[in-house]
Amino acid sequence: MFARLLHILRDLNALYLNPQFDGVSRQVYGQPLKRFLRLNLSLCYRVLYHVLHRGKAVPQPRTDLLFYANTVNQMRAMAPLQQAVVAPALRAGHGVPVDVPFPMLALHLWGLFLLPFFWLALPWLQSETRRRVMYFFDGFVLALPASWLAKRWLGRLQPRVLVQSNDHNPLNRAVLRAAQSLGITTVYLQHAPVAAYFPLLEHDVSLLDGQDALDKYRHAGPPRSRIVLTGPVRLVLSAVPSRAVPAIGVATNTIDRLDDVAAMIGVVMASGDWPIVLRPHPGDARFDEWRRLAERLAVGFSDSRSEPSTQYLGQLQRMIAADCGIHLDAALLDIESVCCGLLGAGSTDSYGFVRAGLCPAADSAQALREWLLRDPAGPSPRQRARYYFASIGAQNEARVAEVAAQLLDELVEGRDIAQNRLIRWQSPGGYFELI
Repeated sequence: MFARLLHILRDLNALYLNPQFDGVSRQVYGQPLKRFLRLNLSLCYRVLYHVLHRGKAVPQPRTDLLFYANTVNQMRAMAPLQQAVVAPALRAGHGVPVDVPFPMLALHLWGLFLLPFFWLALPWLQSETRRRVMYFFDGFVLALPASWLAKRWLGRLQPRVLVQSNDHNPLNRAVLRAAQSLGITTVYLQHAPVAAYFPLLEHDVSLLDGQDALDKYRHAGPPRSRIVLTGPVRLVLSAVPSRAVPAIGVATNTIDRLDDVAAMIGVVMASGDWPIVLRPHPGDARFDEWRRLAERLAVGFSDSRSEPSTQYLGQLQRMIAADCGIHLDAALLDIESVCCGLLGAGSTDSYGFVRAGLCPAADSAQALREWLLRDPAGPSPRQRARYYFASIGAQNEARVAEVAAQLLDELVEGRDIAQNRLIRWQSPGGYFELI
């Protein structure tokens, strides 16, 4: 029994226990002790929050297709599929508008009950393991109740197919394991770039952006999944507006400091007379502060909670961001971008964009000025992105979401996706790709 509980804890927190993730987490999350204390307080706060925001109990509807997400970006990535599928579908999860909420109050009440047991266990752990557990304490405390609740929750819904756009968050992994134990077909769809420290790919079918994602997932071992390189389902290219007055975009992450961004925008303003549009990450809790900063600096503001990235990028000539996935979206739309080390924790290049030549790095004000004033040379961003997006140059490039939706409908009906005429098998690589 004890061994089984340890296996669940390790499995659901596989990312956090990966040594490759260690360097990134130190830069992103800061001091372990401060973070540990903050996470303990956060667990208590979230119990109170879910008690105060508890809605009325609603019947648990059954559906053929269930889209599960717990962030805006995850749900937004699946939105084109939700609109294109024929099978009855529902949205589920938490933290975003859903049809079927996950039982978060029960999850955090269980977490509060288990909290003292984890405190008592900490001194008995090896120092390195203890540091990681403290760093991601909520993930470990909530892992066990998440696995129990997810199985009961999915058992009531009984979908034929579960679709997720995150495979490494502990709660997402709990829902995945519950679906597998219940015999529900599972599908993974990328919502962002993949890093080499992600866990083993284990959904029944995985719809990946391109070769880069597949290569990185193979770092964890041979995927236990049928791979389809579809291209980016999440990006609706038909929604890209025309660029009346091309601007310089500044896209921030949740760890970027306001003072750093203000100083960096000052460098841009001193380098030329360009319109500037600031866009914070949709999951950033400091949204109002970013809006006030944009007003103070007299620059444009993009509300990432309501405006898709394609709408934002369509206004731009160039884009500045730290180490985040929006560089890929920019490249697909043929927009030059730079990975700016003046923001957040600096340029960790955890996605490998700089190493692969997708975008350059600028780790000083002088380097940023030179990039802004230099005319682009060499292959276009879109050409450089071919390794990341299997759809570039494909016959059905404009139909990525439609093809992915067809595959989902076929899975719901119990048909073999290999018979779909819009994808083909690549024998040497061991995957399907968009035609």
